[in-house]
Amino acid sequence: MMLQMDHEESAGLDPFTLPVWLVMNDPGQDPGAYRHVHSVLARRIRGGEYPAGARLPSETELADEFGCGPDAAARALRALQRDGLARKVLRRGYISSGPDAHPG
Repeated sequence: MMLQMDHEESAGLDPFTLPVWLVMNDPGQDPGAYRHVHSVLARRIRGGEYPAGARLPSETELADEFGCGPDAAARALRALQRDGLARKVLRRGYISSGPDAHPG
Protein backbone atom coordinates (compact mmCIF):
# COMPACT_ATOMS: atom_id res chain seq x y z
CA MET A 1 0.00 0.00 0.00
CA MET A 2 1.43 3.33 -1.01
CA LEU A 3 0.52 6.40 1.01
CA GLN A 4 0.80 9.79 -0.65
CA MET A 5 0.08 13.14 0.96
CA ASP A 6 0.65 16.67 -0.08
CA HIS A 7 2.42 19.12 2.20
CA GLU A 8 -0.80 20.54 3.70
CA GLU A 9 -2.06 17.10 4.72
CA SER A 10 1.26 16.01 6.23
CA ALA A 11 1.41 19.18 8.34
CA GLY A 12 -1.72 18.03 10.21
CA LEU A 13 -0.28 14.65 11.23
CA ASP A 14 -0.14 13.64 14.84
CA PRO A 15 3.43 14.36 16.06
CA PHE A 16 3.93 10.67 16.84
CA THR A 17 3.05 9.44 13.33
CA LEU A 18 6.13 8.55 11.31
CA PRO A 19 6.25 8.98 7.54
CA VAL A 20 6.03 5.69 5.62
CA TRP A 21 9.48 6.19 4.04
CA LEU A 22 11.06 6.54 7.49
CA VAL A 23 9.47 3.37 8.80
CA MET A 24 10.44 1.41 5.68
CA ASN A 25 14.08 2.54 5.93
CA ASP A 26 14.42 2.05 9.68
CA PRO A 27 17.02 -0.68 10.29
CA GLY A 28 15.26 -1.49 13.54
CA GLN A 29 12.22 -2.65 11.59
CA ASP A 30 14.05 -5.69 10.20
CA PRO A 31 16.81 -7.04 12.42
CA GLY A 32 17.77 -9.52 9.69
CA ALA A 33 18.34 -6.84 7.05
CA TYR A 34 22.11 -7.03 7.44
CA ARG A 35 21.97 -10.80 6.80
CA HIS A 36 20.26 -10.21 3.47
CA VAL A 37 22.79 -7.53 2.46
CA HIS A 38 25.65 -9.78 3.58
CA SER A 39 24.26 -12.76 1.66
CA VAL A 40 23.86 -10.81 -1.58
CA LEU A 41 27.32 -9.22 -1.34
CA ALA A 42 28.96 -12.55 -0.48
CA ARG A 43 27.28 -14.12 -3.52
CA ARG A 44 28.48 -11.24 -5.71
CA ILE A 45 32.05 -11.57 -4.43
CA ARG A 46 32.09 -15.36 -4.86
CA GLY A 47 30.53 -14.97 -8.32
CA GLY A 48 33.30 -12.63 -9.45
CA GLU A 49 31.22 -9.45 -9.70
CA TYR A 50 33.66 -7.90 -7.21
CA PRO A 51 37.10 -9.32 -8.06
CA ALA A 52 40.01 -9.04 -5.64
CA GLY A 53 40.86 -5.38 -5.07
CA ALA A 54 37.49 -4.01 -6.23
CA ARG A 55 35.91 -1.39 -4.00
CA LEU A 56 32.63 -2.51 -2.48
CA PRO A 57 29.71 -0.08 -2.26
CA SER A 58 29.67 2.26 0.75
CA GLU A 59 27.22 1.95 3.62
CA THR A 60 25.13 4.74 2.11
CA GLU A 61 25.11 3.16 -1.35
CA LEU A 62 24.10 -0.21 0.12
CA ALA A 63 21.38 1.39 2.26
CA ASP A 64 19.95 3.02 -0.87
CA GLU A 65 20.14 -0.19 -2.91
CA PHE A 66 18.60 -2.47 -0.28
CA GLY A 67 16.23 -0.03 1.40
CA CYS A 68 17.80 -0.56 4.81
CA GLY A 69 19.57 1.74 7.22
CA PRO A 70 23.29 2.51 7.01
CA ASP A 71 23.80 0.65 10.30
CA ALA A 72 22.54 -2.60 8.75
CA ALA A 73 24.77 -2.03 5.71
CA ALA A 74 27.81 -1.35 7.92
CA ARG A 75 27.10 -4.50 9.92
CA ALA A 76 26.95 -6.52 6.68
CA LEU A 77 30.32 -5.13 5.56
CA ARG A 78 31.88 -5.99 8.93
CA ALA A 79 30.50 -9.53 8.60
CA LEU A 80 32.13 -9.82 5.15
CA GLN A 81 35.41 -8.75 6.70
CA ARG A 82 35.00 -11.29 9.49
CA ASP A 83 34.33 -13.97 6.84
CA GLY A 84 37.50 -13.05 4.95
CA LEU A 85 35.63 -11.84 1.86
CA ALA A 86 36.52 -8.16 2.29
CA ARG A 87 38.98 -5.94 4.08
CA LYS A 88 38.69 -2.35 5.25
CA VAL A 89 41.20 0.08 3.80
CA LEU A 90 41.68 3.54 5.29
CA ARG A 91 40.10 6.25 3.12
CA ARG A 92 38.96 3.73 0.50
CA GLY A 93 36.29 1.78 2.34
CA TYR A 94 35.82 -1.96 1.98
CA ILE A 95 37.73 -3.85 -0.69
CA SER A 96 36.84 -7.28 -2.04
CA SER A 97 39.23 -10.11 -1.26
CA GLY A 98 38.01 -11.86 -4.40
CA PRO A 99 36.11 -15.07 -5.11
CA ASP A 100 39.00 -17.35 -4.13
CA ALA A 101 39.56 -15.78 -0.70
CA HIS A 102 37.05 -17.92 1.14
CA PRO A 103 35.13 -20.44 -0.96
CA GLY A 104 32.77 -21.49 1.90
